[in-house]
Amino acid sequence: DTSTSGDKYIYCPFASSNFSTSSFGYVTDGDATTYNVYLIGNSQTAGQDYVIGFDDSYLDASVQDKGLLAFLLSPLDNNSTLPICSDVTYSASGNFIVDNGIVRSLQLGSISSQRSLQAAAKAIFYVDEVASGDGSGRDVNNATTVDDALAFVAIYAPRVTELRFDNGNYTTSIDQFINTAHSLGESKLILKGDSLQGGNSTNVNISMASGDFNFPMNLHLIDVSLDSGLLVEAGRSVFIDSTVELDSVTLAGGNLYLDNEDTILKIMGSNSDNAGISLSHGSRLISVANSGSDTNTISIEGNITDGIYSKGDVNLVQTDMNFTYTITNGIHLDAGSTLNMDDVIFAGTGQLPATGIRDSGKSLNVSGENVQVNAAGNNCWSQGAYSLFEHSAAGSGASSLPVPANADSGGADFDNPSDANVSSYIHDLVESRASQYANRSNWTCQ
Repeated sequence: DTSTSGDKYIYCPFASSNFSTSSFGYVTDGDATTYNVYLIGNSQTAGQDYVIGFDDSYLDASVQDKGLLAFLLSPLDNNSTLPICSDVTYSASGNFIVDNGIVRSLQLGSISSQRSLQAAAKAIFYVDEVASGDGSGRDVNNATTVDDALAFVAIYAPRVTELRFDNGNYTTSIDQFINTAHSLGESKLILKGDSLQGGNSTNVNISMASGDFNFPMNLHLIDVSLDSGLLVEAGRSVFIDSTVELDSVTLAGGNLYLDNEDTILKIMGSNSDNAGISLSHGSRLISVANSGSDTNTISIEGNITDGIYSKGDVNLVQTDMNFTYTITNGIHLDAGSTLNMDDVIFAGTGQLPATGIRDSGKSLNVSGENVQVNAAGNNCWSQGAYSLFEHSAAGSGASSLPVPANADSGGADFDNPSDANVSSYIHDLVESRASQYANRSNWTCQ
């Protein structure tokens, strides 16, 4: 190309990620060779194509992984041949150089301040199954599609983007953006069944073309249903308001919050998941109704093994749990987990789990009070060896608080350290006291 002043130059756009979409293109380098790119171009970008995917193996190894977005090259004089972007190298002094040419680079770091300004904005899109009007998403009469709205998020990364859905079944096809795009930091994406359009959780169904949802930002769900699994990685959080249906949730270091009064979370478990909600180490599930008269609800509606399987932290306050099927464990606590329940009715309606709360013997702490636990055969909590409930009473009306060890020494001869009764007594006493320290729950088996 030639500038308005007659100077020759070559512009090579790249991208910070190598994910692909259905739109494929190429860019011509200075020597007329081409390299492959992936593009987004739709009503949100005024029909202009933007490079959003690129395999940096086209470039010299020294410039790869430098967060490149573009090179602008020009020859040393207009009589010289155009430089080639693939010939640019990164010098020991920290500069991009090319033989017989001048290099200007655009990198992620160089646009951080501009991106911060962009991220200060909130974008709202009205979404329908088929675009209407001008397809911009600016109102209900000019709705956009879910893919075009998410494409806007990938390009501009506003601090908050809200998608307001009309009733319908939606399948997103830009899987690579959702599954493998670089993190969009503190950005939040709101998916909302819009009441102005009649949208609600039973009629707004969103699914992936394949795989699970894995959004690269924080997520806020309001009156929608996600028909594919939801993966929440470390550093990200999902907020649930109103009534939301999810197939399953895997918290791989991420967090799940029910943060409004009378919020209902339904776990459908239609994909034969072992657990409706699973937590790894470092993850948190927190549900706290905002006022004394409100109650959140977690409803496990799939025929699965564990309603909640946890190696993380679970805190349920004024949050009832119900089950549609007789599943194996209502809550299954594993290594490193903690569980607090206050003001909870557990399995008060629907079917009863075979075991209410199962402790594998490796959990750290259980606590809380004013909780009614219901389970088949009054098997409200597991009492196996090393379980925090090992020394709790069983049966209807029993409390989950551990019963102190019997003060009777069992005829131990404390003047004889080799007496087996001494070591047995000390073991039972220490184990009981440790259980009392870690088990501070005062729940009632109904």
